[in-house]
Amino acid sequence: MDRPPEAQLILGNRTRMGLSIREAARRAGISEGSWRRTEGPGDKTRTADTIALMARATGVTHVQLEEAGRLDAAAKLVAIGPRAGGHRTATEKEMLAAVRRMEDEARRLRALLGDDTDDDEANGDPRQAS
Repeated sequence: MDRPPEAQLILGNRTRMGLSIREAARRAGISEGSWRRTEGPGDKTRTADTIALMARATGVTHVQLEEAGRLDAAAKLVAIGPRAGGHRTATEKEMLAAVRRMEDEARRLRALLGDDTDDDEANGDPRQAS
C-alpha cells in the first residue's frame, strides 16, 4: 500500500532532519504508535490535528500540506503556529489567504457534487453582500 501525500512529506522531512520516530513524536507531543500509524502506508484516517502536529515537528509547511490536498491540516498548522524555536508564525494576511483557499476548494467540491448552496449566503454572512 502507498502512503498518502501528507505522510510522504512528513516521512521525507523527518528522514532529512535525521529524526527518529521517538524524537519526532516527542517534538510533536504524540505517541510513537500514533506517529508510526500516521506516517505508515495504508488507508487510515489521519486527523488534521495529528497531521498538523507532525508537520510542525518536521518542518512541513502549510503550503506543502495544501498542495498535498490536506487543506484541513494546513489550516490547523497555521492556527497552532511554529514549535518553540521554530519558524515564524503566519501573518494575518497568510492566515486569511489560507482560509480563502479552503473556501474556494469547498465551493469547487460543492460544484462537483451539484450542490450550488453557498454556505455564507445560507448562514446570512454579512460579508457576502450581493
